[in-house]
Amino acid sequence: MQHNAQDEEIELCGRDTVQIHRKSGLDLEQWENQLANVADVRRTPFLLKVIFHEGIQFVMFRDGRVLVQGTEDRIQVRIWYDRYIGS
Repeated sequence: MQHNAQDEEIELCGRDTVQIHRKSGLDLEQWENQLANVADVRRTPFLLKVIFHEGIQFVMFRDGRVLVQGTEDRIQVRIWYDRYIGS
């Protein structure tokens, strides 16, 4: 089986939650402004929670981690992540 480097950056974190850590950091204020027109966003000093109407949520951290909640399907996770955050 061929090993994909991207797989090392994605791990299951529990029921219906997958973590992706592809970026070295995230500017939560910038992402709040960017995603506010497509989802409900709530920012704390530590994280940004993005709630999409389709039942998917992102929990974004300054260190670059993103928890994608609402599915364990890695293909769906990659589609959502790439669509809104980019690879």
